[in-house]
Amino acid sequence: MTDQEYAARIYCLVFNADDDGDAYMRGILRTIGALGDREQVLLESHYRLGMTYKQIGEEFCLSNQRTQAQNRNYLLKYNK
Repeated sequence: MTDQEYAARIYCLVFNADDDGDAYMRGILRTIGALGDREQVLLESHYRLGMTYKQIGEEFCLSNQRTQAQNRNYLLKYNK
């Protein structure tokens, strides 16, 4: 998955949009870049690599629920 596709996926999810938000891609990639390393890895694992929350939790020694909650919290940062 390219950076553009990754950003489009995040944009559509956060803003509940049907289009790819092309005008906002650079801003989303900049925002992702501003997140901490762990935040970036968790988001990329799910949205770029397609890992399940369970797989991510196993990788980072987190429960499935904790992984989902952290992911949701990271995405909420975009919506503010």
